Parts: sequence; structure tokens; C-alpha cells
Amino acid sequence: MHAVQSPWIFPAERFMTPAVTRSIDQTRPVPSADRRALEAYAQTLVSAGLDPARLVADADGTVTCAGPESGPPLAPSLPCLSGEAGRADEVQIQTLLGEGGMGQVFAAQQVSLQREVAVKRLRPGATDRDALLREALVTGRLEHPGIVPVHLLGQTQDGAPLFVMKRIEGTTWRDALKDPAVVARLGGGTDTAALLDFHLDVLARVSSAVAFAHARGVLHRDLKPDNVMLGAFGEVYVVDWGLAVATRPDAVLPEAAAQRTVVGTPAYMAPEMALGHGAALSERSDVFLLGAILYELLAGRAPYRGASLLATLTEAHACTPAPLPATTDAALAALCRRAMARSPDDRPRSAEAFREALVDARRHAGARALSRAADERCVRLEALAAEDAEGGIAGPAAERLHGARALYAECRFGYQQALAAWPEGEELREGMRRAVDAMLGLELAAGNVDAAALLLLDAPGAPDPARVARVEALRAAREQEIRHTEALRQLARDHDLGAEAAWRARMAQAVAVLWSALALVVGWADRTGRFVVTPAAAMGFSALYGLTMLGVQRAMARRAGANGLVRRMVHAIGVGNLAMVAHWGLVWAVGMPFRAGLALFLLWVGAAWMLVAVLVDRQILPTGLFFAAAGAATLAWPGLGIECFAAGVLLGMLHLFRVWRRLSLEPAG
Repeated sequence: MHAVQSPWIFPAERFMTPAVTRSIDQTRPVPSADRRALEAYAQTLVSAGLDPARLVADADGTVTCAGPESGPPLAPSLPCLSGEAGRADEVQIQTLLGEGGMGQVFAAQQVSLQREVAVKRLRPGATDRDALLREALVTGRLEHPGIVPVHLLGQTQDGAPLFVMKRIEGTTWRDALKDPAVVARLGGGTDTAALLDFHLDVLARVSSAVAFAHARGVLHRDLKPDNVMLGAFGEVYVVDWGLAVATRPDAVLPEAAAQRTVVGTPAYMAPEMALGHGAALSERSDVFLLGAILYELLAGRAPYRGASLLATLTEAHACTPAPLPATTDAALAALCRRAMARSPDDRPRSAEAFREALVDARRHAGARALSRAADERCVRLEALAAEDAEGGIAGPAAERLHGARALYAECRFGYQQALAAWPEGEELREGMRRAVDAMLGLELAAGNVDAAALLLLDAPGAPDPARVARVEALRAAREQEIRHTEALRQLARDHDLGAEAAWRARMAQAVAVLWSALALVVGWADRTGRFVVTPAAAMGFSALYGLTMLGVQRAMARRAGANGLVRRMVHAIGVGNLAMVAHWGLVWAVGMPFRAGLALFLLWVGAAWMLVAVLVDRQILPTGLFFAAAGAATLAWPGLGIECFAAGVLLGMLHLFRVWRRLSLEPAG
């Protein structure tokens, strides 16, 4: 920046207090670059018709006089409200609460309503009557929860103006920034995150009040923590509207475009304000001040703090605040930089837009706080997954997987809560994707396809085709393994000798008793001549037995516990029954004697049971031996053939009863 040519050049030291000048001269000379910036800024003010020597700041750091401010003359007729304490006036002034550059604020009593109020009037010796009147008039018409209500405007007995407003039981925001204990008394937390959240909430409410004022055509021009009051019950008030100007023609306030003065607080000032160029003022000038307050909340200091008033104004004009701390939340830092942009066009378009962006940034900050804890667990989960992939994790697999699942559950909860607060947070989605990938690898390594499939549902956005392919491949392999295992299980069930063993045992017992008894009766009848047994009669008995057993076999095959072995046994018995009928039919047809046919029948029945024993269950081998022995005995003693048949049936079937009964009593599996 080049200084505007002038018949004379201002040395920088002229605009510093003597003490600061001596300090700079003796300990750390002003760098030539800073000196040139100071001189260039001073020349810019001179070229604008302003005298840098008239720059004066009050105790709060506010520049209130750098040239005349023009505005409509004010000469309202004011009622007399108060005189000395103890007089019977509408307002009785009591103790001094505080004072600023031009005014004093007193505690007072409004007599008619019997309520405590606050009264603001000029300081002794102050002459800016119109400024106080304007502050009262503009504050009175800004009816907003964030602006102190004005009840009355009047004058004292000696004609000094004053106005009556709500008395705020609380403290300044500046005090709350200095002392966390004040925040605690106001209901906020005292840890770093809670303190920042408290102050960001205050800033959002200040922004709302400023947006309301802008809608009424009023700029504040001196927004800072000193000009915000915090009530004891959560109230937030923007105060000190003494420097307010209008953005459009106004009967009370001076119009911003007509001003040619440098006013405001240099530590927070927008570049156009440092030039005293009223035509450049707009709502975005107040937005800059809101951004400067945000800067202080994030950095712990005001944006500008030069070695002198002029040096601070030079920094404000150059718009060169120090960088925010590296740990500052990215969204809040971005909003701060945007609000404090040198060009007004680059700032949020309004105080309301700033407030909305601040609310979003606060929400994002909370989401990031949640995600930071989730990120820590995600890193541990990824390390666990990497160690597992390399085979470096010691300990039981079940315990490792349980620990990983606990970490993943914490990650998932943190990211989901953060995404609920900030659905657009891509970094949160990426963190969730990383956690899903790590846990997916562990579940796939453990072969848990169902858990892996559920993890795919947790991944934000569309499922990754590679992940889906891995899960589907594992699912196909598991399904094939399940089919193979089920086939083996079915094979085992089909060959389970214990299936329906109790039912079979009862049937064997019944056959043993009934047919051996029947055989003995028939044998007795044959020996006594009452009934002669022939092959034709034997074929009839066989057919009757076959029909009887047909119903028994069908009932057995339909039993719930019948397996392949039982069904094959039923089929074999059915074939045996047909073979019995066919045997006796053949014996009858060829004219073979009954005793010879009976011996042959018992021999092949015994051979059949022995074959079944070899192929199915060797425990039933004695049954075949009993039948074969009965056949051999029949050959040896033909006269006792029927009794031998009865003995073979009884012993053979009772052996089956014993074997199957024992199987039914054994535990399943």
C-alpha cells in the first residue's frame, strides 16, 4: 500500500502515547515494515479529511471522536422524570452501576410501578446530548428479547436527558469470558468444550438481536463482549447503541453513508470502519464484528492488539489477525475467516446468515467431538484387524473377536450419533467406512458370514461391490459346507439304528409271543390229528401273516422318527413276507412234504437275518442263527418241526426285542 502524497509526512511515533513511544524506542524499535504501514494508514486518513491526532479511545477501547458525525437535530420535549434521590419524582435515582465514555448507568426506582429499573444519563461534563437521545430512541424501538427494553425517556430537574430501562441482574459477557466461575453461576459448564459451547450460544443470540436491528435499518458498529449483558436467568442483551447509525434515511439516527468518522473498537473493527468511510458501511460491517467476537472465543484474544491505538487501527485496516490455533474446529475457523473477510462481499450476507452458519458449525463441532472418540477406537480396531491378518494376535480367537466387536460397537455408536447431528459430514462417513472395513475383515476371517452381511448394512452409502463380493463368496462357501454337513447328518440319521427302536421292539415282542403260541397250538392239533398241516395251509398262514404285517409296516414307515434305515427295513420285511407266501406256494406246487418245506423255510429265513446282520447290525446275528438252528432241528426231528419253528420264532424275535429295546434306552446322538 502506498501512502497518499501530502505536503508533510506523519511520523508513526506522533500517534503513539509517550509511554509506548519510549518503550518502543528503548527496547524494541518499530520494524521498518510496521513503521511504513503506520505512516501509510495515517496518510490514508489524512487524504480522507481525518486528523489521526484526534483519534481518542475511552476506557473500553472505543474510538468515539475522530471527526464530526452528522445526524438530524433532536429537540424533543421531554418530561421531568427525576431529580435528587428522595424527591417525589417518577424515577428516583439511587446508586451508580457503571459508566462508559459518555454516560453513566444508575440503579433507580420507578415510583408508579414500584419496580427497580436502570437509568442512563450523561456523565458530568459530557455535552453529547443528542447521542444519548439517539441511543434511547433507537433502543426503544428495537423491541427484541436480546435488546434491553426502554421504558421511559425524559430529563432531570436541570434539563439533562436520561432514559429508563429494564434493570439487568447479571454481568457483562467480558466478565464471563475472563472467569469460568461466572459461567458456572449462569448455568454453564467449566470444562473447555462446555465453556466454548456456552459462549457460542451467547454469540448466536447476539447475532439474532443484531439481525433484528438490521431488519429495522440499524447498525450497531460497536459489537464486542463488553457491550453484551448476561442475565442471571439466561437472558442475553446487546447494549450500548450509542454509536448506532441507520442504513436508510431516518428521523432519529444519522445515516451511515453520510458519516466521515472512525468510530468503534479498533481491536474488533472492520477494514471499512477503520477508514471512516460511511458509504462502505453495511450490515456486513456488523457481521465482521460478530466474526471478530468469534475470533476472540476461539483464540482467547481480540483480533487486533497493536502497540498503540494507531497500530491497532492499522492492523484492522489491513485485516491481518494472527492465525487461529491449529486445534480450532475446522467449521468454526472457516466461519470466522469468512466473517472477517477483508471484502464485505466475501462475508455472510447478513447477521442471520452468520447465526445460521454458527448454529451449523456448533452442530458440526459437537459431531466432530463425538467422532474424535470414535476415531480413537477406530484406529485401535484397525490395528487389531491388521494384527489378526498377520497372525500376530495372541489369545483365544473368541476373546479377540469379542474385544473387536466391543470396539466396533463403540465406533458405530459414536459415528451414528455424529452423523445424526451432521448428516453431510463426509469425514464422519469415511470414519464409519473404515470401522466397517476393519470389522468386516475380522468377521470374514472368522467365517461369520451373517455378521459380515449385517456390517454391509452399517456402511454409509451404497455397498462397496468388492465387500459384497467377499461376503457373497463366503456365503456360497458356507452354504455349500452347510449342504455337505446336512447331507452327512441326514446320512447319519438314515443309518441310526436307534430310530423307532422302542416301537420295533414292541412289534418284535408281539410277533414272538403271538406266532410262537400259534405255532404250538397248530403243532398240538397236528399231532393229535385234529388239524393236518399241509403246504397249502402254511401258504394260507403266511398270507395271513403278510396281510397283518402289511398294516404294521405301513404304520412303522409313517412314524415321525422313521429314518431311511427303518423304511428300508419295512421294505425288506415286505419283500420277506412275499417270499414266504411264494415259498409255500412253490412247496405246494412241487409236492414237497410239509416238514421238508418247513426246514427249508427256516434255513433261508435264518440266512436272510444273518445277511441283514452283516449289512446292518451285527447285534442281530443271533436271530439268524436261531432260525437256522430251528431249520436244522426240523431236519433232524421232523416230527417236532412245528415246535422247532415255534422255538426259532420265539428266540429269534425275543433277541430282536432285547437288541432294539437296549437301543431305545441309549441316549440320542
